Amino acid sequence: MDLRGLAHPWLRFPSVANDIARLRAGYQLEEFTHRHGRLIRSRGPGLQGALNQLGQLNTLDEVWAPDIARLGHCAAASEHAVLCAAVRAALHGSAQGQAADWSASWRARVQLTFAGFSLPQTTQIRFTSNGWRARIEVNSHPFSVLRHRGTWHTDQLKPVPGFGVGPCEIPINPCFGTQWDASSRTRYLRWARTCGASALRLIEHCAPRYVSWVHRVIHSIEPIFMHPGLIRSASSSDRPGVMGLSGFSSAVELAELLVHEAAHQYVFLTRCIGPTVNQCHRSLYYSSARGTKRPLDSILLAFHAFANVLLFYQCVRQASGAARTSANERRTLETTRQLADVIRNSAHLTELGSALTTPLLSRLAPVLQ
Repeated sequence: MDLRGLAHPWLRFPSVANDIARLRAGYQLEEFTHRHGRLIRSRGPGLQGALNQLGQLNTLDEVWAPDIARLGHCAAASEHAVLCAAVRAALHGSAQGQAADWSASWRARVQLTFAGFSLPQTTQIRFTSNGWRARIEVNSHPFSVLRHRGTWHTDQLKPVPGFGVGPCEIPINPCFGTQWDASSRTRYLRWARTCGASALRLIEHCAPRYVSWVHRVIHSIEPIFMHPGLIRSASSSDRPGVMGLSGFSSAVELAELLVHEAAHQYVFLTRCIGPTVNQCHRSLYYSSARGTKRPLDSILLAFHAFANVLLFYQCVRQASGAARTSANERRTLETTRQLADVIRNSAHLTELGSALTTPLLSRLAPVLQ
């Protein structure tokens, strides 16, 4: 299985990556149905059929999605959480153009979305779609949404906040914690929309190969509360497609974070079929990215991300015609060199780990010496 195309976007994207994501989603759906199928059939007429159709989704950008991943987090969940997870997954499938006819109800009001639009908070939903025309009834009020050339349109619902350039649209999940007051929420959303669009335009202009690199695997932005002056992003292997993001970086910094977190998603995807490091290897190695010693698989995760960010900054410099490297590129190069030394000298990478790192070591060889 050749996964070298997940090392960086100058290599051909491997179609087997779609298969890996589909297998992961299929396993989660099978486990969910085994545990909760009786509840779904009794409380959601037609809902199980809509869930079964998720197995027909084909591509990474369709399947590597938080709404599908939630199905895998319901082993000991309440009936309310199980039903809401099923409804969100079914809505995700229909947003990809799958026909459906189902209804469901649950205990407490929840906020749902469909195809980038916010639905009113509700305890019940009736959904029908033929793949290009959807009718959604919540709180006894019907809404119509039409699909044209792969994009859903309506003037009856508010769009989910987000940012994008062309077809690359990334929604912002407004799941603000108690630390956020109304003013800081508004400020964050305003910044994310404007700065996010600028960041994607920068990627599109300077490093266009990274547009699809980001868009395939980053499907939702979730706010992270940080004190002023601190910038942070985050990803988790059990939440595919989700990127946590603190506020108020520049467009260049946000572009870097998008490339960085997208790289993490490709490593998480690879780990779905096996380890990237020999599992018996327990040694720790210094990481300049964290300033502390880390396991080898964490070093690999960091190297893969920093190396792609370095490639991105090289593209920015070349596109701008700058004679000198920027402070961001110099900082990234220093970190990447230290991580590369560990990777290059290790005999404990698996075939999967080598597939993710060897193409990067080769492409960056002139600057990593």
